Amino acid sequence: KTHQNAPEAAQLLLSSYNLKHDFNALEEWSIKLAGTNLATGDLQATITKIRDKAEFNRCFEHDVNNEYERAADCFMAYADAYPSADLLDQSLFNAAVNYNRAKLVEKSLVAHGELYNRCTTSPLAPKSLFAIGEVYRNLAVYSDASTFYEQFAENHKGHKLVERALRYASV
Repeated sequence: KTHQNAPEAAQLLLSSYNLKHDFNALEEWSIKLAGTNLATGDLQATITKIRDKAEFNRCFEHDVNNEYERAADCFMAYADAYPSADLLDQSLFNAAVNYNRAKLVEKSLVAHGELYNRCTTSPLAPKSLFAIGEVYRNLAVYSDASTFYEQFAENHKGHKLVERALRYASV
């Protein structure tokens, strides 16, 4: 017979691996726990989510190791393999950020553009459009930056970055 707190302890174990970004251990323990009598209710739901996110989470291993291009490629591969996944917007955003860190600006712009066009209802979509303007501004391509900032301000009137976008667009 298992202790009454065993399911909560199992949840805490999985949470600790998740917080440490130790996705190999997280996946390993989710598989181990799935085969036990503990895998019911909330714990079973958590195990299912972990197994569904395993491939997405593996991309963070490259990110944590400062392998930005590999991380970005991994996130893009995830987005291509799972075009209707709940994590599509996060995958594309992470790809864009990592491409930018790797100094692969064109690929970063493509990933931000894909996010904005494919995930229109995502809260990350406006951030991606603004980020495109930022990339062009940082490259000193002010006419393109202005175009994207103006589009951002027009399409996302209530967003907290509108004032900054308009200020940058006027430069």
